[in-house]
Amino acid sequence: MTMLAPKARQQAARSFGLLLALLFVVALGVRLIRIGDRAFWTDEGYSAWLSAQPVAVIVGHDPFHPPLYPLLLKGWAALHPLLDGDGGRRLLSALAGALTVVVCTATVRALGLPGAGLTAALTTTSALGVWYSQEQRSVALTALLLTVAAAALALLLSPRLLQPTRGHRRGGDGRHATPLPPLLLWAASGLAALLGVWTHYAMIPLLGALSVAFLAAGWKRRDLLVGWSVVTALVMLGSLPLLPRLEDALGQLSGHRFAERAVLLFVPGVAALVLAGAGGWWVVRRHPATARPLLGRGAAVVILGLAAIMLTPAGNSIKRHLAVVAPLALTSAAVSIAAWRPRLGPPLVAAGLPALALVLFLHPKEDWHGVAALLKAEEQPGDVLVLYQGYQAIVLARYYNGALPLITFGEGEDPAQLAPKVAPASRVWLVEVNPTVPPSLVPTLEALRRKTVEQQFPRIRVARFE
Repeated sequence: MTMLAPKARQQAARSFGLLLALLFVVALGVRLIRIGDRAFWTDEGYSAWLSAQPVAVIVGHDPFHPPLYPLLLKGWAALHPLLDGDGGRRLLSALAGALTVVVCTATVRALGLPGAGLTAALTTTSALGVWYSQEQRSVALTALLLTVAAAALALLLSPRLLQPTRGHRRGGDGRHATPLPPLLLWAASGLAALLGVWTHYAMIPLLGALSVAFLAAGWKRRDLLVGWSVVTALVMLGSLPLLPRLEDALGQLSGHRFAERAVLLFVPGVAALVLAGAGGWWVVRRHPATARPLLGRGAAVVILGLAAIMLTPAGNSIKRHLAVVAPLALTSAAVSIAAWRPRLGPPLVAAGLPALALVLFLHPKEDWHGVAALLKAEEQPGDVLVLYQGYQAIVLARYYNGALPLITFGEGEDPAQLAPKVAPASRVWLVEVNPTVPPSLVPTLEALRRKTVEQQFPRIRVARFE
């Protein structure tokens, strides 16, 4: 029996490794469905433009976003011409999303918790996760790095990994070094945290929340306190070059409506996350008899809520920040459901499939393919194209290769300045993205010319004036 047990464990480990590899293939396959069919939307167009710039521009251009993701995207797109296409550029996010599924599932299994299968199913089919795994933005990579950091800290807290193994010297308490060495786990946590901070500033408050939870759970263990102190100091040291960028971003915050909105939404969200975690911990410690059904019901609400968010017109700022924490939320929910009512798992997975189908087959991005086709088919000599100066011009140039001269108009410019610019044109085409912000130029052009064509595309309006 003593000779068979290690072999049985090795066989189980190999089998689970094969299952994880298969899970990665399935999760990636879901994220590859129609990954290149929809055109980039404005933010993705900006990512494509920035990653094509020299390294010095990438590092110094945008204080609101750390430079790691566009640098990775630049190297990724340079590997092969296919990786510079729409689907190829999004593949980096798809790989990150699929790896996140594997990390979540493997962590639940390594911790000896119930719900590894449900974790795999929920994270694989998460509409929120799949949507941002098909975007050329840093959301999926940030979610992966946050998940790795959290998984490593959870494993460091787990006594399950401190079990006797044949051939190791035992300590006085009958335990020995973990199969996953603590040094490796600390390195994984610290590296993921550091890369995360260089990928998205949202990692800073999220890592703070993780640290609070970790210290609350492990404050009695001196080795954990020392390890956390060393790793945190190294992460802070490695993040020092970002301080001038962050200071610049904070200085511009009041004049940047999107960044200001993100902070107003995200900071209370992190605070609510910490309070919810503290409340759950208190219930488990003080009222264990009621904790399981209470946490189970809360988990069901979380699972259904994260699926339903993709069925609503909620803003992109809300969705993308939820997508960063969604893998951890779904993993915790899966464990709670499996410990409470395992039979509820499959119906909850099925309840999220309509949102997944919507994301894969119906949910629109900005239809620049349609806009480019319309302009190409209808353009005539003497026409001009008017577009707000910004990332819209960048993304339109990716899909439109026609002959219309482009007149860009600054967001803060006086609309009266537009009249002399379009006066020589025989016809004026106006393309507006989400034309409530900034204000639409249609009234200005209608005062000068007669509107003869107006066509709506997802989040884009095209109008022609003669």
